[in-house]
Amino acid sequence: MTDHFHLPMYDGTESCWEHCVIFASGLVTKLGATLSIGAALADKSGLANLFLADPQAMSNCGIVVGMGLGTTGLTFNIFFQWRRDRRESEEHEELLGDIQDDNTD
Repeated sequence: MTDHFHLPMYDGTESCWEHCVIFASGLVTKLGATLSIGAALADKSGLANLFLADPQAMSNCGIVVGMGLGTTGLTFNIFFQWRRDRRESEEHEELLGDIQDDNTD
């Protein structure tokens, strides 16, 4: 069973801040999707009628907020993963260059 809320190991190749943003944006994406789906299910099932005076307005608000959170989290995650990938690619190229230099000696 996968533990989705386990903080991945920090390996020191990126800033701690960048690592935390990537982790937090993943959580925000999951929270937004869950909120959006939960609000839609509560509205369709009639469960919201038991607790709210205007369940339609609240579920619509929940869906919109959830979609906004999900989109924001996904955008941040894609951006910071792209930065990580670009940095790791540069490090890899440097390592290959060092290995080739060692082999030519």
